[in-house]
Amino acid sequence: MSEVRGLAFSAVTKTVTIGQQQDYRILTNISGVIYSSQMMALMGLSGSGKTTLMHILSGHVPRQDYEGDILLDGNICIQSAASD
Repeated sequence: MSEVRGLAFSAVTKTVTIGQQQDYRILTNISGVIYSSQMMALMGLSGSGKTTLMHILSGHVPRQDYEGDILLDGNICIQSAASD
C-alpha cells in the first residue's frame, strides 16, 4: 500500500466458528482508506460486518483473530499475526 495520510486497511478478513458448524467468514478481503481531516460513513445492511470492521480498526479485536494490516499515516499500527 502506498503511503497515505490517514488510516488505511488492507485485506481485512475475519472468520468465526459458530457452534460445531464450519467456519463462517464475516469479513472477506476488505480494504480502504480513511483520509485525515475527512469524515467517513460506514453503511450496510444489518449483519453485514460494520461493527466487526470498526472493532478491528479501533484495535478492540486481538490481532490473532483476523487477517490483514492496518496502517496509520503509512506506518503499520496493527498487523495481524497472519502477516507477521
